[in-house]
Amino acid sequence: MTTWMVHTRVDRALALAKAGLPTDDWFTFDDGLVHVYMQRHELAALKQRVTVLVVRDYAELGYPPGDLNVYYQDDRVFNHRSQFMTVDQLRELAELGIELGAHSAAHAVVLVPGKSTPPKRLWRLAELTDDQKHLRVLARVCGTMSALATPGVVVENGGTRKRTEAEFVNYVQTDTHACITWFTATFGYRPLVYAMPFNQTSSVLLDALTDNGVTDMVGAERVDLDTMADNVFDNLILTLKRGSNL
Repeated sequence: MTTWMVHTRVDRALALAKAGLPTDDWFTFDDGLVHVYMQRHELAALKQRVTVLVVRDYAELGYPPGDLNVYYQDDRVFNHRSQFMTVDQLRELAELGIELGAHSAAHAVVLVPGKSTPPKRLWRLAELTDDQKHLRVLARVCGTMSALATPGVVVENGGTRKRTEAEFVNYVQTDTHACITWFTATFGYRPLVYAMPFNQTSSVLLDALTDNGVTDMVGAERVDLDTMADNVFDNLILTLKRGSNL
């Protein structure tokens, strides 16, 4: 079985399925983007497993904290709101038989010294500081990782410091509990599937998910359709049409 991670390339997911993707394969759609909603009927008709992973804050707010554009999204505004589905739209997916899962409460990040942030991902730093000079310095000397995966470094009073292990554990447990509680109250059942933000995880997060009843945890083992080169995707389609399993 191959697990295909999709953000915006819904058309490619449908093309793969049409070309003969094995029916036990799994499409996972992170973040709750409107691209999925706009092709919900086609996705609901697939024989493959289809799961939409929801970030609480994105569904509730309609945008990432700071209202910054996320680099892989090209539908900035949809229904006069945002590029993320509303709770009602997510419920509509569930009514069509599309599975809903969890993708954290906040999708938050921490800094990792010694690894610069790629320009297309500078939006990740927005929740850490609104000082543009400080932001540019941080981007040069730090990368960003999931706040659920590593203690990392936090911005505090205009400077940085290491996040303590106790703070890290508390954050993971708090975010996970908030995510599961919101999901259960919103959709009427506890999520069984959870996708790791940025495909990054930790033993602390795995333990927190297990404690909250999550049984399917997906991350870096997924094939990212958004970042695959066009010619690679075309070759996959040809391979499927020739009858070879991936």
